[in-house]
Order: sequence, then structure tokens, then C-alpha cells
Amino acid sequence: MKIWSDTEYVYRCLADEQRTLAFKAAIEAAVKPSDVVLDVGTGSGVMSMLAARSGARRVYAVEVGKYLSKVSKQGSKTFNDREARCSRV
Repeated sequence: MKIWSDTEYVYRCLADEQRTLAFKAAIEAAVKPSDVVLDVGTGSGVMSMLAARSGARRVYAVEVGKYLSKVSKQGSKTFNDREARCSRV
């Protein structure tokens, strides 16, 4: 079964600076301090970390791909206490 957890697809999304910055602006505008965010198909985990940085009370990042799940967990460990509110599933 082909799913969106393909690492090449994730890389292409992250490499698209205009797309990433547009998502960043949208997340910053939408997420409020009391929000609980569910990031389904988190891939690298960048969007869930942006939600945490934007003040979400809690962020749940879900990834079916074993490699990308591992990568997103490792990436979240490198950020400050705000990102600690992210749960990787």
C-alpha cells in the first residue's frame, strides 16, 4: 500500500519554502493557547512543532511510517519546553 509517509514526499514538502512558510503563517493565525491539535500524517513533525510553538495546549502527532515516526520523535527532543507538549503516536 502506498501512503503519504514516503520520505521523498516529505523532503519535497519541506524543501518548498513558500509552502512551509504559508503553513507556518496559517498555524500561527489559527492556533490558540487552549487548543488541542491533532497532526495526522505528521511526517517530519514540523507542523506539530509549529503548533506547539504557536501556543497549543497539547499537540498529538500521528505517523504510520516507522522511519518518519522515529525521525519526528528525535526532532521533537531537540526543541524547548513548548515542544514537550507534543505526543508522538
